[in-house]
Amino acid sequence: MIKARIIRPFQQSQRIMKCLALFDVDGTLIESMEFDADCYVEAVRQVLGVEQVDTEWSHYHDVTDAGILAEIYRMNFRREIGRVPAREVKESFVRIVKSRLKSENIKLKPLRGAGEALRALKQSDRWVVALATGGWRESAEVKLRNAGLAAGDLPIFSANDSISRPGILKIAVQAMGKSERTKRFSKVVYVGDGVWDVWAAREMKIAFLGVGAGTKKLLREGADQVIRDYSDLKKFLQALRAGTVPT
Repeated sequence: MIKARIIRPFQQSQRIMKCLALFDVDGTLIESMEFDADCYVEAVRQVLGVEQVDTEWSHYHDVTDAGILAEIYRMNFRREIGRVPAREVKESFVRIVKSRLKSENIKLKPLRGAGEALRALKQSDRWVVALATGGWRESAEVKLRNAGLAAGDLPIFSANDSISRPGILKIAVQAMGKSERTKRFSKVVYVGDGVWDVWAAREMKIAFLGVGAGTKKLLREGADQVIRDYSDLKKFLQALRAGTVPT
């Protein structure tokens, strides 16, 4: 006698395939690009004695604090930068950032809705969030605290981890995957404001969402989703989900 087989309804795995959102900091979460550039140039001048620094960051090969410094040093001294001068410039930069914020009573402004956007993603069952900045971690932490962004508990990947922005993104994706015990995320999106952010996302073959005042440049570089800020939370979340790898 053949026993009837009970066919059970398909049961979806309780484990949700998560998405990863990686945020740049300067210009993406905080309106700090001009302030950051002024402090960086001053640190290079004080430590290296270099008076002329090109602050059009897209002219550099590796648009990170460490990468820009390495190129400035090569152009001016015709050799690779050593650990000591690199450390001295970094330490000087962090001191200058802290000093100016305090002595000039500067309060950096988050982009509109940035705090709410981060909180919404952190509370989501679908999204995992981390910061992936081309700046050094120590200065990023100072600026985030000054701006009052609730990002202190987010992992930060930075120029401390790699000289290149794609390198930072690669390390971030791998580390967050390990943290979440997953070999792959269903989607990875890099949220940034610079053309170098688009380039990095394209090289890493991850989706991109452009944010900030220069969205026309980002569209020309291949981004297909851009927003001015995070003030419309629904629009931000829709754009985050819709973002694709830059063409």
